[in-house]
Amino acid sequence: MPQDPMPSPDAPEPVRERFFRAAAVAYLALLPFDVALLGPLRAHDLLAPIFLAAVCRRGDFRRYLRLPDGLLVGFLALAAIATVCHLDGWNDVYELMVMGYTALLYVFFSRTLLAPSLLGGYGLAVGALCWATALLQVATGGFRSHAAYEGTVLGFLALRFQLFFPNPNQCASFLALPVVCALLALPSDRGRTEGWTPGSARARLAAAAGLLAPLLLTASRHVLLAAAPVLGCASLRLPGRPRLLRAGAWGLLAAGSLLLLLTVLFPFFPLQSRFPFFNRRTAGMYTIHHMAYLRLTCLDPAAFLLGVGRSNARTLYSTLVDSAAARRILAEYRMDGQVEGFTGYMDAHNEYLNTATTFGVPATILLYGFLLAWARQRRRRCPGRVGTMACFFLAAVMVACLWDDLLSKRWIWVILGVLTAAGEGDVAASRPQTS
Repeated sequence: MPQDPMPSPDAPEPVRERFFRAAAVAYLALLPFDVALLGPLRAHDLLAPIFLAAVCRRGDFRRYLRLPDGLLVGFLALAAIATVCHLDGWNDVYELMVMGYTALLYVFFSRTLLAPSLLGGYGLAVGALCWATALLQVATGGFRSHAAYEGTVLGFLALRFQLFFPNPNQCASFLALPVVCALLALPSDRGRTEGWTPGSARARLAAAAGLLAPLLLTASRHVLLAAAPVLGCASLRLPGRPRLLRAGAWGLLAAGSLLLLLTVLFPFFPLQSRFPFFNRRTAGMYTIHHMAYLRLTCLDPAAFLLGVGRSNARTLYSTLVDSAAARRILAEYRMDGQVEGFTGYMDAHNEYLNTATTFGVPATILLYGFLLAWARQRRRRCPGRVGTMACFFLAAVMVACLWDDLLSKRWIWVILGVLTAAGEGDVAASRPQTS
């Protein structure tokens, strides 16, 4: 399959590309500070016009007619049609703008090749920032408390590390970005045997995994997003039988995903003394939202095909949520005082249902079809480090989408772009040089 050409590593770089790369670095640097400006607008979002100018200036528009990007364009087209069909307020326009913006991030970063040393430095810098912030907050008791969990069976989640983000889950999902960057700074597949003794492999992988340590203080399921690429890279780099290491890595990812999913499907805590050791008297509290959004998706043929939109979802949610089930479930968490909030309106906490109710099932199929096609392309073109990391990361994203509205997070799409550019850079560097 033909691909958009990446610049040769030895080719002179235009000044404009240096400027675009500087904008990419500035965006990465601002992300962990999450500086709020106005509503959902953040300081790093001010760089979006530069990214749009870069995409237009590069002009490689044929990529949008091929896989996987053609599926993303198809999704955005269907999402726009759905938005026009059920437009009922600013919230509907905003949802479309978010998806357009995240697509722009992917397209821009996928054609902006960042040096491995820069990526490695970024990973280490964010890791140091997390360590310093976490240690300071531990010393000063500065962790912000989440009142919703106080006095409940989930009281141990009231105090958690979240860096500068509004909640620990956003922090945990963001930390997958510096981990991926740190792993991309490891020697490429072509130099695998150059200086890669078993001891150095373990040491470098341990250093990358060290970035995961602050994640433990987030107590978030999204640790899966950062752990997955580490598992993928380890399956290639650690000494041993490759097939056995790969199977073991996938097994660990599957086991971790299942355990985390059980905490969503059931009121997992407090743990029980007998098998299967978790509370299964009712479904988990996220299922309150899930069932309401599933009913929204299947409300009628129009809702199934085009969604109902965010504005209508806010109106219809309270009429479709099962109030009796909500009271019964929340009683297991000792969260009886929050029934009104859960039955008034809640986000889907499931990206599949969130996308389907907003834009329709066909658009949702195209969006996840793009993600799967992207991973398949990465695996075929870069079967070593980048392709493996891409597959492991996407698998974790697909699982995490079962419990969070994840694809609106900017850094998820930045990771897709960074992995794409790194893979294409490896491919370009491996081509024979002609005089």
